[in-house]
Amino acid sequence: GLGLTVVQKIVQDHGGDVRVESTSSEGTVFLIVLPGSRGTPIASATGDGVVRSGMRVETAE
Repeated sequence: GLGLTVVQKIVQDHGGDVRVESTSSEGTVFLIVLPGSRGTPIASATGDGVVRSGMRVETAE
């Protein structure tokens, strides 16, 4: 459908990027990467590669 195309356009308009990671054993993950503000960071990366933040992130399997 058009959903991913619309999401990609909105994210790009905000200076971000949509990335796709796919493996046969783990499935597909869509990552939405947006630039942060110049103020205090709202998220930080952990050793396991997961970004922790005060924002709600939903995943589907």
